[in-house]
Amino acid sequence: MEERGKASGVTVSDSCKTTYEEIKKDKKHRYVIFYIRDEKQIDVEVVGNRDAEYDQFLDDIQQGGPGECR
Repeated sequence: MEERGKASGVTVSDSCKTTYEEIKKDKKHRYVIFYIRDEKQIDVEVVGNRDAEYDQFLDDIQQGGPGECR
């Protein structure tokens, strides 16, 4: 059986897991933006502060440039 998060050959970083749990359990952040680093690992790119607004989220998610998935 393959380990969770590795089925596609892409792993999930520990910071992704930690940040996800901080949002899920503690509501510590407003949002998190993930990206695939070096086509090998999902990692955290941006974490939105609790007081961040939607416009800040839009700015952050577009930082990768046109055509970049987040």
